[in-house]
Amino acid sequence: MEEKEEVVEEAKIHERYQINIGKVFLRSVPKYGKVQAVWLEGHEFVAQSFFVEDETYLKIKEDCFQGECIKVDNPMWISEKFIKKVI
Repeated sequence: MEEKEEVVEEAKIHERYQINIGKVFLRSVPKYGKVQAVWLEGHEFVAQSFFVEDETYLKIKEDCFQGECIKVDNPMWISEKFIKKVI
């Protein structure tokens, strides 16, 4: 299956989030992108929120595994259904 470019709108500020489900597949583009990584529940990251075809997706900017945040070079996306905001 060929990857589709999605229409992305309404960028919001960067915030810190955490995976709130067993395991999640991070994709190269929202919805139908290739799997870039698999993260487990509790994994933290910094992301920017975008509205894509009637759903909200987050583009991951930094991986904060074990407390240290590292900039992500390759684009990775996750649906907001699988995350919660870290307060």
